[in-house]
Amino acid sequence: MYWVSEMERKTNQRTAIRQVLKNARRPLSPAEVHRLAKETVPKLGIATVYRTLKSMHETGLLSLVFLPGEAPRYEWGVTDPHPHFHCRDCGRVYELDAPPGPIPTKGLLPEGFQIDGHTILYHGVCRDCQGLRSEAFSIYTTGADVPMDNPDLQLPLEGSGSDLAAPTPQPGRRVRAK
Repeated sequence: MYWVSEMERKTNQRTAIRQVLKNARRPLSPAEVHRLAKETVPKLGIATVYRTLKSMHETGLLSLVFLPGEAPRYEWGVTDPHPHFHCRDCGRVYELDAPPGPIPTKGLLPEGFQIDGHTILYHGVCRDCQGLRSEAFSIYTTGADVPMDNPDLQLPLEGSGSDLAAPTPQPGRRVRAK
Protein backbone atom coordinates (compact mmCIF):
# COMPACT_ATOMS: atom_id res chain seq x y z
CA MET A 1 0.00 0.00 0.00
CA TYR A 2 1.37 3.39 -0.99
CA TRP A 3 0.81 6.76 0.60
CA VAL A 4 2.01 9.99 -1.01
CA SER A 5 3.77 8.62 -4.04
CA GLU A 6 4.61 5.22 -5.41
CA MET A 7 8.00 5.47 -3.72
CA GLU A 8 6.66 5.98 -0.20
CA ARG A 9 4.96 3.37 1.92
CA LYS A 10 2.22 4.19 4.37
CA THR A 11 3.68 4.06 7.88
CA ASN A 12 2.38 4.84 11.35
CA GLN A 13 4.73 7.83 11.52
CA ARG A 14 3.56 9.35 8.24
CA THR A 15 -0.08 8.68 9.08
CA ALA A 16 0.31 10.45 12.45
CA ILE A 17 2.00 13.46 10.81
CA ARG A 18 -0.72 13.62 8.16
CA GLN A 19 -3.50 13.49 10.78
CA VAL A 20 -1.89 16.20 12.90
CA LEU A 21 -1.74 18.54 9.91
CA LYS A 22 -5.26 17.75 8.70
CA ASN A 23 -6.74 18.28 12.18
CA ALA A 24 -4.73 21.38 13.13
CA ARG A 25 -6.81 23.90 11.17
CA ARG A 26 -3.83 26.27 11.32
CA PRO A 27 -0.24 26.32 10.04
CA LEU A 28 2.21 24.35 12.20
CA SER A 29 5.96 24.51 12.64
CA PRO A 30 7.94 21.27 12.29
CA ALA A 31 8.44 21.30 16.08
CA GLU A 32 4.67 21.56 16.66
CA VAL A 33 4.03 18.71 14.22
CA HIS A 34 6.66 16.62 16.00
CA ARG A 35 5.24 17.29 19.48
CA LEU A 36 1.65 16.55 18.44
CA ALA A 37 2.45 13.45 16.35
CA LYS A 38 4.52 11.98 19.20
CA GLU A 39 1.28 11.66 21.17
CA THR A 40 0.32 8.93 18.68
CA VAL A 41 3.80 7.60 17.83
CA PRO A 42 6.04 8.21 20.89
CA LYS A 43 9.29 7.17 19.16
CA LEU A 44 8.80 9.53 16.20
CA GLY A 45 12.02 11.34 15.31
CA ILE A 46 12.28 14.95 14.21
CA ALA A 47 14.20 13.92 11.05
CA THR A 48 11.22 11.79 9.98
CA VAL A 49 8.97 14.81 10.49
CA TYR A 50 11.17 17.02 8.30
CA ARG A 51 11.44 14.37 5.55
CA THR A 52 7.69 13.79 5.57
CA LEU A 53 6.87 17.51 5.51
CA LYS A 54 9.24 18.04 2.58
CA SER A 55 7.73 15.13 0.66
CA MET A 56 4.14 16.24 1.37
CA HIS A 57 4.96 19.79 0.25
CA GLU A 58 6.64 18.57 -2.95
CA THR A 59 3.57 16.48 -3.83
CA GLY A 60 1.21 19.43 -3.23
CA LEU A 61 -0.45 18.23 -0.01
CA LEU A 62 0.95 21.11 2.05
CA SER A 63 1.35 24.85 1.57
CA LEU A 64 4.12 26.88 3.16
CA VAL A 65 3.43 29.89 5.36
CA PHE A 66 6.41 32.18 5.80
CA LEU A 67 7.09 34.37 8.84
CA PRO A 68 9.97 36.84 8.78
CA GLY A 69 12.96 35.42 10.64
CA GLU A 70 11.38 32.01 11.31
CA ALA A 71 11.26 28.59 9.69
CA PRO A 72 8.23 28.10 7.46
CA ARG A 73 5.01 26.69 8.86
CA TYR A 74 3.08 23.98 7.06
CA GLU A 75 -0.61 24.19 6.25
CA TRP A 76 -2.78 21.34 5.00
CA GLY A 77 -3.97 21.65 1.41
CA VAL A 78 -3.20 23.95 -1.45
CA THR A 79 -5.08 27.15 -0.89
CA ASP A 80 -5.39 30.51 -2.52
CA PRO A 81 -3.39 33.27 -0.83
CA HIS A 82 -5.13 34.27 2.38
CA PRO A 83 -4.16 36.22 5.49
CA HIS A 84 -2.77 34.77 8.70
CA PHE A 85 -2.55 36.01 12.28
CA HIS A 86 0.66 35.56 14.32
CA CYS A 87 0.38 35.73 18.11
CA ARG A 88 3.40 37.55 19.51
CA ASP A 89 3.08 35.85 22.92
CA CYS A 90 2.73 32.13 22.12
CA GLY A 91 4.08 32.18 18.55
CA ARG A 92 1.11 30.34 17.05
CA VAL A 93 -0.08 31.21 13.56
CA TYR A 94 -3.78 31.13 12.73
CA GLU A 95 -5.45 30.96 9.34
CA LEU A 96 -7.99 33.73 8.78
CA ASP A 97 -11.18 32.71 6.99
CA ALA A 98 -11.89 35.78 4.90
CA PRO A 99 -9.52 36.24 1.99
CA PRO A 100 -8.60 39.87 1.39
CA GLY A 101 -9.78 41.71 -1.69
CA PRO A 102 -7.46 42.27 -4.61
CA ILE A 103 -4.38 44.31 -3.85
CA PRO A 104 -4.25 47.48 -5.94
CA THR A 105 -0.99 47.52 -7.85
CA LYS A 106 -1.59 50.30 -10.33
CA GLY A 107 0.91 53.05 -9.57
CA LEU A 108 2.35 51.05 -6.65
CA LEU A 109 5.37 49.56 -8.37
CA PRO A 110 8.27 51.24 -10.13
CA GLU A 111 8.38 50.75 -13.89
CA GLY A 112 9.47 47.27 -14.90
CA PHE A 113 8.48 45.58 -11.62
CA GLN A 114 6.00 42.71 -11.55
CA ILE A 115 4.29 41.13 -8.53
CA ASP A 116 4.05 37.35 -8.58
CA GLY A 117 2.67 36.82 -5.07
CA HIS A 118 1.97 38.38 -1.72
CA THR A 119 1.67 37.55 1.95
CA ILE A 120 -0.61 39.21 4.47
CA LEU A 121 0.34 38.57 8.07
CA TYR A 122 -1.30 40.29 11.01
CA HIS A 123 0.47 40.42 14.38
CA GLY A 124 -1.09 40.68 17.82
CA VAL A 125 -2.17 38.59 20.80
CA CYS A 126 -4.52 35.61 20.48
CA ARG A 127 -7.57 35.04 22.68
CA ASP A 128 -5.84 32.41 24.85
CA CYS A 129 -2.86 34.67 25.57
CA GLN A 130 -5.13 37.64 26.31
CA GLY A 131 -6.82 35.46 28.93
CA LEU A 132 -3.44 34.61 30.47
CA ARG A 133 -2.47 38.28 30.46
CA SER A 134 -5.73 39.16 32.18
CA GLU A 135 -5.21 36.44 34.81
CA ALA A 136 -1.61 37.50 35.45
CA PHE A 137 -2.65 41.17 35.67
CA SER A 138 -5.44 40.34 38.11
CA ILE A 139 -3.06 38.42 40.37
CA TYR A 140 -0.46 41.18 40.12
CA THR A 141 -2.85 44.01 41.00
CA THR A 142 -4.43 42.17 43.94
CA GLY A 143 -1.06 41.56 45.56
CA ALA A 144 -1.36 37.78 45.54
CA ASP A 145 1.78 35.76 46.14
CA VAL A 146 2.43 34.02 42.81
CA PRO A 147 5.05 31.32 42.20
CA MET A 148 6.88 32.63 39.12
CA ASP A 149 7.91 29.17 37.90
CA ASN A 150 4.44 28.88 36.32
CA PRO A 151 5.17 29.44 32.59
CA ASP A 152 1.54 30.38 31.95
CA LEU A 153 1.89 33.48 34.10
CA GLN A 154 5.25 34.69 32.80
CA LEU A 155 3.80 36.96 30.12
CA PRO A 156 4.79 40.59 29.80
CA LEU A 157 1.96 42.94 30.68
CA GLU A 158 1.31 46.02 28.60
CA GLY A 159 -0.80 48.99 29.50
CA SER A 160 -1.24 52.66 28.83
CA GLY A 161 1.04 53.73 31.66
CA SER A 162 4.24 52.57 33.29
CA ASP A 163 2.27 51.82 36.47
CA LEU A 164 0.74 48.81 34.67
CA ALA A 165 4.06 47.13 33.86
CA ALA A 166 4.74 43.96 35.81
CA PRO A 167 8.12 43.27 37.38
CA THR A 168 10.36 41.04 35.28
CA PRO A 169 9.86 37.51 36.61
CA GLN A 170 12.87 35.38 37.42
CA PRO A 171 12.52 31.59 37.09
CA GLY A 172 11.97 29.96 40.47
CA ARG A 173 11.41 33.26 42.33
CA ARG A 174 8.27 34.66 43.86
CA VAL A 175 7.24 38.21 43.09
CA ARG A 176 4.97 40.08 45.42
CA ALA A 177 3.08 43.11 44.16
CA LYS A 178 3.52 46.31 46.11
